[in-house]
Amino acid sequence: MTLANANLKPGSYSLTFEIQGLPKLPNTLLGAPWRIRASHAKKWKRSVWRCAWAFKPAQPLASAVLCLTRVSSVRPDHDGLVGGFKPIIDGLVECGVLSNDTYEVIGTPKYEWEKGKRGAGKIKVKVEEI
Repeated sequence: MTLANANLKPGSYSLTFEIQGLPKLPNTLLGAPWRIRASHAKKWKRSVWRCAWAFKPAQPLASAVLCLTRVSSVRPDHDGLVGGFKPIIDGLVECGVLSNDTYEVIGTPKYEWEKGKRGAGKIKVKVEEI
């Protein structure tokens, strides 16, 4: 995990970070036992927590724009791309960066995909206060 940028000024908060590795896509977890799904979500929430905890705002953001990018060798379908970021967004809420993950708080995040080398997948997260 790498912290790229954190602007903690009130009214102009922004946070950008990367996490090495890739969350599993929803189709992969669809038939998995609940313990496997819960363990997977917990792992990624902890990864977000480690990146964002020290740089969280004084108060959780009530309105923010999210840009979430998956860097992988294979392009997922749109549903998989969106669903794969669920534990990441939940982690931002749990560690206190976002007040909630409702439409009123984050609107519709921007989901992107970038071509990467096989075995070198990562995710990029950018949060900006509005």
